[in-house]
Amino acid sequence: MKVGIIGASFAQAAYLPALRHVMGAEVVALASARMESARSAASQFEVPHVYDDWEAMLASHEFDLICIATPTFLHEPQTLAAIEAGAHILCEKPTAMDAGEAARMLAAAEAAGRVHMIDHELRFNPNRVRIAELISEGALGEIRHVNISNIGKSWADPGGRPKGDWWSLAERGGGRLGANGSHQVDLLRWWLGEVKWVSGAAPVMVPDRLDPGTGERWTATADDVAFFTAEMASGAVAQVFMSGVAAHDMGNATRIFGSRGTITLSNDDEKLLFAPEGEDLQDITVTDPNADLPGVNAGIWNVSVVALMQELASAIRDERKPSRGATFADGLANQTVLDAVRISGTERRWVRPETILVTGAARGLGAAIARHLHGVGVRLILLDRDEEGLADIGAACPGATSAVVDLADATATERAIAEVVTGPVDTLIHNAAILRVESLDAVSLDTFQATLNVGIKAAFQLTKAVWSGMKERGGALVFVSSRSGVEGFAGETAYCAGKHALEGFSKCLALEGASHGILSVTITPGMYMHTPMSETTYPPELREKWVDPILLAPAFSYLATRPMQLSGQRLNAWDLSQEQPAP
Repeated sequence: MKVGIIGASFAQAAYLPALRHVMGAEVVALASARMESARSAASQFEVPHVYDDWEAMLASHEFDLICIATPTFLHEPQTLAAIEAGAHILCEKPTAMDAGEAARMLAAAEAAGRVHMIDHELRFNPNRVRIAELISEGALGEIRHVNISNIGKSWADPGGRPKGDWWSLAERGGGRLGANGSHQVDLLRWWLGEVKWVSGAAPVMVPDRLDPGTGERWTATADDVAFFTAEMASGAVAQVFMSGVAAHDMGNATRIFGSRGTITLSNDDEKLLFAPEGEDLQDITVTDPNADLPGVNAGIWNVSVVALMQELASAIRDERKPSRGATFADGLANQTVLDAVRISGTERRWVRPETILVTGAARGLGAAIARHLHGVGVRLILLDRDEEGLADIGAACPGATSAVVDLADATATERAIAEVVTGPVDTLIHNAAILRVESLDAVSLDTFQATLNVGIKAAFQLTKAVWSGMKERGGALVFVSSRSGVEGFAGETAYCAGKHALEGFSKCLALEGASHGILSVTITPGMYMHTPMSETTYPPELREKWVDPILLAPAFSYLATRPMQLSGQRLNAWDLSQEQPAP
């Protein structure tokens, strides 16, 4: 297995010593922005080729595995280039600058059939593995809350870090939230499942700094303190506080509280303590045998990388997905939570870290749904054929991923799906439809087919695209229907046929998805809406009754929380929205 490494510092401390204990691994080349760093690491570990240009390194050799240990802003371009060159990938955390980049990295690796991992090496630490086992076995009972603190002084001195230090620059992906928070989020998701809601912030406490060598003043833009509260889908609550600007190093402490037991773990001495209900804490520490391997540096970060590298190499050799560790899919999920913390801090509110795809999003009900969901902080994927309208709603929902596509064109729909569905989708809201009121005599076959393509064929294509991910994580499928789906109306033969099909399609999905935690429902507006479609189809007497579609949007936000007791039903958006608490 021919290995290339981009980045020298952590590679010299952890990657290179670990790879000496991986069967068949041969480090062929190493690249670093500083040639002296590359040469230092290469000479110590007898790496034959060194570069100060990572692109030149990729062009000069064929690699089975590329390990990326560089500043965060380089992760996406280096990952995509390495995949294009034919390599499997190990990438440092945090995964990327944002969830959009992380999604593209995942999509590229999956499309190319590459093995991919994020270096969340603590998943291979025996103490943390034991915690996962105790939780899974029920030894702690119901997990109620978790407290994690990571407090140190490494950034406390305003004159302690050089100008240009990437860890202190937000534009390069620095900061405590990414450096340490990504690990904490990954552990929480591994132990407890997905994050449902987040509230937190990542401020800069000491922005004004002096270069220790030159005395030059400079400004740190990356967070040196980060904190958040996470409400897990399981019902547990986790609180995480991280600081690099304290007067003293207090280390990392993890405390997990269940209904029938308590766990504590300190990074200082790596003592794992467990107390069943009614008993005192007992030492159940598990030692890592890899700590005794020759050449492996001390510390859980360096030691844990050994088992990670061995699992990664085994997966590559066996042409399988890793059975342990964090993949790019985990990296995307973690990144979505980190993004949510930043949104929460900026906008001072709770945020839901999830991805929702909305069709027919440019106008009317779809646009209202998109605006409402953006308000609760979800990552949006928006599809519509109206380019101008989609641009407007995209501007109103910064961070959304959009694609202009005519869902009547099945081939174009497949292309759009490949472009924008680059990671797991938590909720699909299929709102797009064609409604033309005309007699059967006037309906052409092309019109009938196009209407069915948008109404049911696109629903099938989109569901197929998100189904496998939902089978792993759960999800929600929400299909916008209408009274015509059960009653039928004169002059709406094509539209009604599509809605009838959608009703049956949803019921089948509800049955098939139940065991995977997938909700599937149809939902009618339940109230006359003022939309571009209704302006052309509603008679004057109905226009007096119409309402702003934003009033129906809360129903869709609620359904994204997967109330499984409603799966298989046909719902009413107006009534369901009225039942939701005011924001």
